[in-house]
Amino acid sequence: SFISKRTIVAKEYLKFFQNNEDLFLFQKPNVKAKSSWFGFPLILKGKLQNKRKSLRTFLLNKSIETRPFLAGDFTLQPVVKQFDHIKSSEMPISRKIAESGLAIPCHQSLNEENVNFVIEALKEFIAKI
Repeated sequence: SFISKRTIVAKEYLKFFQNNEDLFLFQKPNVKAKSSWFGFPLILKGKLQNKRKSLRTFLLNKSIETRPFLAGDFTLQPVVKQFDHIKSSEMPISRKIAESGLAIPCHQSLNEENVNFVIEALKEFIAKI
């Protein structure tokens, strides 16, 4: 039942993000797979690129919690210097995700009003940029 409820939330988000593909990269469901929608990951692009920190602060001020996308770029961790075969400069996609990725709320307790609140907050932030 959790997955079913999260899927409803994700479908509402998808309506918004599909109309804003110039600003966001986002997960597009594969018709042959069933996502658990454990989160709703985004990568900011266009005029939102490099605005992750200000977006997260803006949303938090509206009581909307976000998370960095995964745990960041592993290649930036000090331990990686010990491995000759891993060079952070050779991983631009990982760097981009680490700098511009975040996840917005997507869980089974959200209702349509909550999702619309998140979307309206995103629209407000976009309008200010």
